[in-house]
Amino acid sequence: MDLVSYLRAKKTVDDRALNSRVMTAFLDALPVDGHVVELGAGIGTMLERLPPVRRYTCVDRSADALARVSGAETWCGDAADFLEQCEPFDACVANAFLDLVDLEAFLPRLFAKLNGPFWFTINFDGESIFEPPDPHDAAIWTPYHASMDAREGSSTTGRRLLTAIPRHGARIEAAGSSDWVVLPPYPAMEAEFLHNIVDTVEDELAGLDVLKGWVARRRAQVQGQELVYIAHQLDVFGIA
Repeated sequence: MDLVSYLRAKKTVDDRALNSRVMTAFLDALPVDGHVVELGAGIGTMLERLPPVRRYTCVDRSADALARVSGAETWCGDAADFLEQCEPFDACVANAFLDLVDLEAFLPRLFAKLNGPFWFTINFDGESIFEPPDPHDAAIWTPYHASMDAREGSSTTGRRLLTAIPRHGARIEAAGSSDWVVLPPYPAMEAEFLHNIVDTVEDELAGLDVLKGWVARRRAQVQGQELVYIAHQLDVFGIA
């Protein structure tokens, strides 16, 4: 599945997952007459969830994804490069993004330019669950999560944000869980979303001896409307 199709497929999953209490707190603080920047904006689904603001900038590496954004400015490239070049702004949104970066390096850059509220959503926090259980689940999920830690981001970004944000000079106002929960019968494009999760694990762990059978069983369960997926995540709202 290409990136744009994946982002469309996960929209309904995110809709259910976003923590309503944290969202309400952010919306109450949102400066609608200011400049809001979204990092890792993709196709602009977070923009669609917000009230109109004076200025909204979507930042993403994917030109293909940004081409689907309407009603906002776009900036194509690395978020760290954007922060080096941009003027200070009034609010920040980042959905399923901060678990891809080094928080200790990235947060100081962000908070140096942000003068106002932030809404960091769908931050992965170390738990992936498929039901029904499979004998090889531990042999799959352990190295899969370790692969996240081997890259720039972290498999426990959600909990790490709770201490990293105040350590870098910002204040947390609200936090709560935003777990992905997908179960049959799958609405909208959520079967395609589940197939993409399985494909991502397969690509990341290519060569693992137990992978082929596990992937085949999980794909069959999606096809048969039998697979349940849960991923533990956290949302955080605060002020920089």
